[in-house]
Amino acid sequence: MVRLSQVWKARAPRQVTEDPVTGNRRPGPAPTPFEVRAEPGERFPQTMQTEIADDVAAEEQILVVDPSPAALAITDEHQVIDPGGVVWSIVRIPRVRRRRTGWTRAPRYVVLIIRRSTDIKES
Repeated sequence: MVRLSQVWKARAPRQVTEDPVTGNRRPGPAPTPFEVRAEPGERFPQTMQTEIADDVAAEEQILVVDPSPAALAITDEHQVIDPGGVVWSIVRIPRVRRRRTGWTRAPRYVVLIIRRSTDIKES
């Protein structure tokens, strides 16, 4: 397999702890992102943009990851950060793509469906 050239980062969801005095829930420490080799699913990605509300737009794209998210323990609660620093949420993780022929049935690659939304209005 071709080595994926971009270095993205995956960030685990923030753990919630309970305050022992008041019993209220509070966010725990921020998790440290870890590096993942990944690339957008197309050479010239065409992001699917949809307008949710008047000034809110969401765009969605496919991210090819190597090794598989299962090996990296990535779930749909994680977030991924592109090389430019933009944070994307994982919408879903499709099933693992495996080789059709050959002696190994190891996963060839795995994709993530990611989404980001913005409420910035252009003028």
